[in-house]
Formats: sequence, structure tokens, C-alpha cells
Amino acid sequence: MSRNAPDQPTGRPSRGIPWGLVGGGVALVLAAVFVLQNTETGTIEFLIFEWEVGIWLGLLITFLLGVLAGWLLPMFLRRRKKD
Repeated sequence: MSRNAPDQPTGRPSRGIPWGLVGGGVALVLAAVFVLQNTETGTIEFLIFEWEVGIWLGLLITFLLGVLAGWLLPMFLRRRKKD
């Protein structure tokens, strides 16, 4: 008689919790809450330019510029070391 022991694979993929989807869902909910709580407008001044934007949009732009700088700066520094 052949029985599958609990620790032996059965040939089926295990169905664990998809942590990537869970994390993405949590991030999406937190982003929605953030936007809904920061609907006021504010003024962004840069040199001679001035914009009236939602606070959430100003923070999002700042975040994206920081991510872009954090991504480009190491690439630039590595390329400079090779020369």
C-alpha cells in the first residue's frame, strides 16, 4: 500500500500566501488613505516659478524625484570610477 507522507511532495505546487500581492494591496490602500487625507492645496515655489498643487501631488513628485536621483546617482558614480 502506497501512501503519501505529509513531508513528501505530491507533484502539485504549494499554494502559499502571495506576499507580493498582499504587500502591493497594503501599499495601494495606504496610498489611497494618504491622498484622501491630503486634499488641500499648497504653493510650490522654485526659483521664479510658482505652482498651486494638491499637497499629495507635491509630495508624490518629491518622492519620485528622490527615487530617480537615488537610481541615477549610483550609476553615474560607478561609470565615473571606471574612467
